[in-house]
Amino acid sequence: MDELFINRIIAGVMRFKYKDKVYLIKNPDRYHKYIAEEIYQEALVDARVEGLYTDLEINDMLIEQGIWNDEKEEKLKALNKEIEELKINLFQNFYKEKESAAIRKVLAIAKTDKSLLTIEKYSYTYLSVSGYASTAKIKYLIGSSLFHENNTHVFNEITFWKNRSDLLDEAVVFYNQSKLDDNKLRHLAKTDLWRSYWSARKSESSMFGIPSVDLDDERRSLISWSQLYDNIAEHPECPPDDLINDDDALDGWMINQKREREQKKNQNSIDSSLTDKVKNSSEIFIVAHSQKERDRIESMNSPEVKAIKRSREKIIQEKGEVSDLDFSDVRRDIQMKKNSMWEENMGVYENFEKASKINKEDELKLNEKHLLLSKEKLKKVANTKMRTTFIGSLSAIEKFFSELWEYDYQDGEEVSKRKRVWKEKWEQCRAEILNNGNNQLRAVDAEIDQYSVSWDGYTRNFSKGGQSWVRLITRGLLR
Repeated sequence: MDELFINRIIAGVMRFKYKDKVYLIKNPDRYHKYIAEEIYQEALVDARVEGLYTDLEINDMLIEQGIWNDEKEEKLKALNKEIEELKINLFQNFYKEKESAAIRKVLAIAKTDKSLLTIEKYSYTYLSVSGYASTAKIKYLIGSSLFHENNTHVFNEITFWKNRSDLLDEAVVFYNQSKLDDNKLRHLAKTDLWRSYWSARKSESSMFGIPSVDLDDERRSLISWSQLYDNIAEHPECPPDDLINDDDALDGWMINQKREREQKKNQNSIDSSLTDKVKNSSEIFIVAHSQKERDRIESMNSPEVKAIKRSREKIIQEKGEVSDLDFSDVRRDIQMKKNSMWEENMGVYENFEKASKINKEDELKLNEKHLLLSKEKLKKVANTKMRTTFIGSLSAIEKFFSELWEYDYQDGEEVSKRKRVWKEKWEQCRAEILNNGNNQLRAVDAEIDQYSVSWDGYTRNFSKGGQSWVRLITRGLLR
């Protein structure tokens, strides 16, 4: 079939059979395209005079009849964003068989939902003023381009498109059903047959031997896709062939590339208006005067920063009033600085015997530093072991029960629905376990802060209020 479609596009003709007779639908010339636009504008006026619904009135009617509502409108918008995110996820997990299969499953559902909602939203557009005018335009274009096999026009009347004609109606239906969509044209642009024609175009003045303004929609679209694939092949980060041949994954790659370009462009734009002092700040607040500006500013944040923002917003909603130390990312940064300080001073422990011979003043300073680093090291070890405990528990639950919520391409619709419910429950459970675990980690840190801790490589001494509390054997803990 690929060869049939390619040769039909090259020929610029569709063969149409009606009542055992063959007709040709050719590409309309410039003059008839111009007349078609005049007919469209005249039909708009006629439709308004006849009292047909405007697009807005059609939408109001759908709402009144309960066919459409704001919830469906928001869902349709959300699906467009969701499909973009799923395509990016597919690109990022392309070589992970299990993850990519699950993403493809969800992506297929999202595409189907979008298609059904789109059909529902525009199901009565043909009754509107614009629908009436579009019908008149397409009837004229097809009728003026309809020929007998001997290349003579089928319709010669000036106003043929206004008259009732079963032949013309069938020709319009055939044309609409035969036009190739973008998915098929993308596929054709990658076939060996087309690529051979495309590669040989440089020896000609044009691809189809006609000016670009005379190209029909299919030819123009096929050329656009071919140029796009050429540009991708020349890209310094060109993806591998198997990813290029996967339309959804390639869409994800292109969306990701576009976002990175826009982020860099917006960042450069903002940086040029900031002083060096502000530019080097860890956080910069920029006032947005519209939703569009807000989205542009938000796009400059990396995925990691966006995650931090979501985490902070959640904590603020839960507590109402917070301090810097309530934010996990702030505490993490402080911990990293403490760890860095510990690593820089590890030599203190390796030369402890030599340090004991220094003068009394330096010995007191060294001892204070030793106690501080000992306490921070104990916190780090305790945190690691506790975190391993509750995160290990989560991992064990996922290992033995993940089949309850993981998508499988063989799942039926009912099974997929049940798995989505289990997925939501698991995410809630996981969040609660992590929150409880993190709360206990903070409690342990606060408890350790009440004690003096000294590490000697073999024992730890804890004391509170000057009295000995407990002695723990820690042989080899820091080795």
